[in-house]
Amino acid sequence: MAQNADYLLSQLENERNKKKMPKEVFKLVLFTRENKIIKAIDTKIPSFKIHKQDDGYIFNYNNKDYYFEILSEKKVLLTDKKNLRNYKKRIEKFLERSLRIAGSNELLGQKLLFISSDILGVNCIVEYTKDGVSRVVDYSNNLIMKKEDYFSLFDVEVINTLDKEVLYRYYENMDYLDDISLMYILLAGEEIMDTVEKKFRNDNEYLRPNKENDKILGADNDGIFLTEEDFEENVMDIEIDSFTLNNKENHHIKKDNDEYYYKKNLLARKVYFNLFSSVVEVPEIREELHSEERYGHCHFNSKAILNSISKDSYDEAYVVSGKVRLNKYQYVYHSWVEISVNNKTIVIDYNRNLIMGKKDYYNMKKPVIINKTDMDTINKLEEYERALLPLPCNLELYFSKEILKDLEKNKCLFKK
Repeated sequence: MAQNADYLLSQLENERNKKKMPKEVFKLVLFTRENKIIKAIDTKIPSFKIHKQDDGYIFNYNNKDYYFEILSEKKVLLTDKKNLRNYKKRIEKFLERSLRIAGSNELLGQKLLFISSDILGVNCIVEYTKDGVSRVVDYSNNLIMKKEDYFSLFDVEVINTLDKEVLYRYYENMDYLDDISLMYILLAGEEIMDTVEKKFRNDNEYLRPNKENDKILGADNDGIFLTEEDFEENVMDIEIDSFTLNNKENHHIKKDNDEYYYKKNLLARKVYFNLFSSVVEVPEIREELHSEERYGHCHFNSKAILNSISKDSYDEAYVVSGKVRLNKYQYVYHSWVEISVNNKTIVIDYNRNLIMGKKDYYNMKKPVIINKTDMDTINKLEEYERALLPLPCNLELYFSKEILKDLEKNKCLFKK
């Protein structure tokens, strides 16, 4: 253990010297690293000047106290805990995971900051607001701190800022950006997006109304930059999604006459489902349902599904909007269609190319329902929208009753 501690300390000291890191600040960076390293070498660094306070720690430097928290000690995914506690893995993953944090709806007012620091080098951090105070998440250093303190301590200069609108535009245009280094996106994201969108402005798919709304809202689609890691502990959801995307073989999924079923093990019951693409007649839509283009536009596509179904074919039908479980700690906003016939309700989920019984869908997704909107309400809202500006799809669906009530109160404003 002593030899390992000497080796680790020498390696970290070399790194500190390369980055011109003050020794006291080096202690803080070291403290946020893997616990095994800390335990191995803390006896060789007297007086860390770090002590526990509330949910975080106090670090004293130049007679000033800096409060910080360690990201891996928060409610984060097991995968992130493993990444954050392994320095090499953390460095490999920090950009990918920082993009995800910046693109999610879990924090308020996120921005991705591309920064430079003589102490930390070039880095990407996420800025957000909590209790009216700007804070930053530094994934590469497993650190959460007030923005003012972080900038002061590490002598930070901001090279570029990507807000949620630009991040969403980047996500939407990734197919056109394969040959462009992510470093250039970080340096000149908005200018690159403007150029790409101008070049492909005649792309009808790009000009779909919901994409324009999403760009304005920024937060309309909080499923951007997701990876398989984000679906941790939701194995059935992952495997069914892979199957409905590309018919990927899976020993848990079998066919039974005209339906498929998922059976996790011998003792588990069968969960029946079908592909929405199997009842779609338009070739272009069938193709989209078997591609990653199906993701990210659940609100718009759910409205389109409901509109395409004859009212004579069901007892009740709604676009249901709410939050669905992503993993142990996270939910994402989502819309789907529920159709009831003869006391039996099925769910159609465009994003998943999925038709499933409501009970099984709810067991899998653990949804939190915010609103249900029928086609009559959607049609009434769209009548008003033709006289005004179109409403963003997510606002229309989440607040349909409240918006329609206010509009009906002021009908006189729409008379010619």
